[in-house]
Amino acid sequence: MIKTTGKEFKSFYEDDSVWIYGMYHEDEVITVDGKQREEYETDLMQIADASTMTISGGYVTNKNDDELGSLEGLFKKWKKKQTTAFLCVEIDLKKLEDLKVAVKNAGGKIA
Repeated sequence: MIKTTGKEFKSFYEDDSVWIYGMYHEDEVITVDGKQREEYETDLMQIADASTMTISGGYVTNKNDDELGSLEGLFKKWKKKQTTAFLCVEIDLKKLEDLKVAVKNAGGKIA
């Protein structure tokens, strides 16, 4: 099982270098904010950026029915190639401005 955020998952899901025409996935277990998502129940692109998600198993295939591994595995491979990180943080409101300044000073951006 892999943990991620809605924002990071959507970046993965929209990456044309991963999702070649005709690819699809099935039978994975996805939780969003602790609740298991039923297949086809929710548009994955509508998940809130700050949501916490888990992805487990499933399989990915293409229009030729070639086995391309699991959705979880594909996400892990994609994540290893990334040069940025996505964070979801909880902080005392009194320290929020300090955090924003630190992120910007480190070259990051707040989504």
